Amino acid sequence: MRNIIYVLFSVFLIGVIFNMCVPAPTVEKEGTGKIEKDSLKRRKALEYVSIAVEYYRRKNYERALENFLEAIKIDSTLYAAIIGAARTYQDLRDISNAEDMYRRAIELHPDSVSGYLGLGGVYLAIGKCDSAILIYEEGLKHDSTETDFYLGIAKAYERMEKKYKADSIYKKGIQVNPDDLALRNHYADFLLKQKRYKEALENLLLIIERYPEDIIAREKIADIYVELKNYKKAKEHYEFILSKKPDDTDILVKLGEMYLRRRNYKKAKAYFIKAVEIKPHDPAVRLHLADLYITTRSFGKADSVLKEILQIQKDYPPAFALYGELYTQKAVYAAKIKKWKEGKRYCEIALSYFYKIKGDPNFSSYANKKIEYLTKLKKRCEKEIWFKEGGK
Repeated sequence: MRNIIYVLFSVFLIGVIFNMCVPAPTVEKEGTGKIEKDSLKRRKALEYVSIAVEYYRRKNYERALENFLEAIKIDSTLYAAIIGAARTYQDLRDISNAEDMYRRAIELHPDSVSGYLGLGGVYLAIGKCDSAILIYEEGLKHDSTETDFYLGIAKAYERMEKKYKADSIYKKGIQVNPDDLALRNHYADFLLKQKRYKEALENLLLIIERYPEDIIAREKIADIYVELKNYKKAKEHYEFILSKKPDDTDILVKLGEMYLRRRNYKKAKAYFIKAVEIKPHDPAVRLHLADLYITTRSFGKADSVLKEILQIQKDYPPAFALYGELYTQKAVYAAKIKKWKEGKRYCEIALSYFYKIKGDPNFSSYANKKIEYLTKLKKRCEKEIWFKEGGK
């Protein structure tokens, strides 16, 4: 499956360059001498393109660019060199020169699909969505069957939060080429963002019908089945992935989370432990085991796992969040059984953890809500302690 960043921001393909490196047959216009001179000139330029391609393969973009530009000096109309230079400028984050090169490709070769895709991708990458749409639409005038143009327009509308228009363009592209599974994959991702699970599932099932080994599509399908509460089907697809990648901790964790959702804590724990055994030094993997222990109120075990996590990675915000949740639950239970001093103490400990992550953009909203709740609970505990001690 193609990746959208590659499709829209990386239209330069090594294979295409090699195809372009085959000299076109010359047509006699001004005598044999002129033909031979032009032919030698083209061959020399193509030699530089071939060298540039090798550097590009090795991700030595500076040297690749040097050779593409040398080729352009020799033959200023050589399409392979112009597109290659444009793509390499993109990799070097030189957007201005990339834009100029793509425009040059379009001016010299008006039917240039790669030129329109590349220039549209440049505009999309820098947030000029309206300009990207105009370029892609212009490209469609030259090749109405190129579904990457539809993909680019749809992505631009997505960024502009015009979901209805994006949806319409995806459907139009699929109508033009129903067999473009890459486009269906991106449309499925779009549908998933809208929580239109059944529609996304339809598109993804078509992908694995053609490519049964596509584990990326299968993972998305499994995730959808979890959302639809069809856990049997979800398990089938997760286990298929594990049959191909038995050490895939992400899938093991997803299976664990699926069983946790179903309150089958024993199976959830087995998957989490297996994931930890595979990646013992990954704090994110251990986090799920800690969460399970908190959910089952095995606070001592949760505390041990969280301590292990903080030994692996000091100041790890997700661990602080779970520690905060652990002591919040302790505080709530203490208040429930009217152990107000314990409740107050647990509130203070929980608050200390949430204050640690309050400034983290990934946790600030969650932490602020918890701080607000725990502050009220702490005040209630203090009030009850005051009454219990006779208002002293």
